Amino acid sequence: MEKSKISIWIPVLVAIISGLFSLWLAIISQGRATSVNKDKVQIERLIESSESTLSDLTELNQKYESLRSSIKQLPIGTIVASFLEPLDFYMQMDNRDSFNKDISTWCFANGDENIINTPYYNLRGTGEARIENLQGYFLRGYDESGEIDPNGENRSLGDNQLDTFQGHFHENNATKWYGTHYTTSYIDQRTPNVGGNVTVGHTNVPHATTPITDNVNGSPRMSKETRPKNVSVNYHIKIR
Repeated sequence: MEKSKISIWIPVLVAIISGLFSLWLAIISQGRATSVNKDKVQIERLIESSESTLSDLTELNQKYESLRSSIKQLPIGTIVASFLEPLDFYMQMDNRDSFNKDISTWCFANGDENIINTPYYNLRGTGEARIENLQGYFLRGYDESGEIDPNGENRSLGDNQLDTFQGHFHENNATKWYGTHYTTSYIDQRTPNVGGNVTVGHTNVPHATTPITDNVNGSPRMSKETRPKNVSVNYHIKIR
């Protein structure tokens, strides 16, 4: 009786164990498949991203080379302003970290570099062995007629000018009696620049001394030169 009961349950147990084992294998297989699918998706995304990045880099490089080609077509003697240090500029333009007059396309306008026998030197025809020094200078259009630049007729391309201040007098509210009328006088620039009053005829004329604010436009800024607001840059000249 006992043997018959055992013989009945053995197939059942085997079937159960077999089912559980099959389920376990299915779960493992499903897990591996899911993992593989996830890896596949990630790989595909990486490929797409890489292809996109490569495409972007290729397009960017093409634009860069196009820009370099356009710059190379600029005429000799062209002046450009840059925020880069000279050596970094040379690296960008000529893939070099120094200036070589036999190879370099551009030259930092510092007044030091030798440019003899460069295309720029030959075209300029001035005989100057060194590049022009543009450090600290503003560029001004050449006015050969002298209509805008009062000294234009006596200048040439590349000529530099020192800073100046337009000649003028200062009016003041002092008056002088001429027998029939009063007139406003002016401060004679020939008078020494000292404080106090200067006697003109029968009238004491106040003399201009230290500039002060007009309470409208702020305090006057004093310096060693007359200049507009500006930003410093490095100038480079195309020499070939």
